[in-house]
Amino acid sequence: MGFLEGPYSEDEMSVLLGTEKWSLNPRYVLFQGTAGKIRIIDDAKRSGVNDSYSSTIKLQLQDIDYVGAMLTEAARVAFESGL
Repeated sequence: MGFLEGPYSEDEMSVLLGTEKWSLNPRYVLFQGTAGKIRIIDDAKRSGVNDSYSSTIKLQLQDIDYVGAMLTEAARVAFESGL
């Protein structure tokens, strides 16, 4: 219909944008709900954009193996000290 152009190579995109500082975000369509409302989704995870906005310090929860080992160690220390 004349409103789309391309496909372009990476070099051609850099020329069109006037810079080499750009990233590719794949785009896909999501049909939401029973009415099928169209949502356009940009996949910023693939290009690494999401990584630049994330926290580098994250809470690490302990699993059941860690809890079991801690309880076993506490019981051993309590037994050896006569508690």
